[in-house]
Amino acid sequence: MLPEKTSYEPGETARFQGRMPFRAATALIAIEREGIVETHVVELNGKDPTVELKVQDAWGRNVYVSVLALRGRIRDVPWYSFFTWGWKAPVE
Repeated sequence: MLPEKTSYEPGETARFQGRMPFRAATALIAIEREGIVETHVVELNGKDPTVELKVQDAWGRNVYVSVLALRGRIRDVPWYSFFTWGWKAPVE
């Protein structure tokens, strides 16, 4: 995540641009300072991967914003795929 500015004041809206290899993803956002202060779940689009967060006074100074981008499967996996990956009997 790349912030739009280096510092923000309470009441401002912080904008972050995400860099990800996905066309679309679910982003798990955590605001951290001596533990997790707040969490959000947002959808990111590859054409506009920006996240906006309203800076709260309760966060204090020097918070850390972490983002985990997740994407689901692209195609369906058949139920028998577990056996075709080389599953062996417990005796072998």
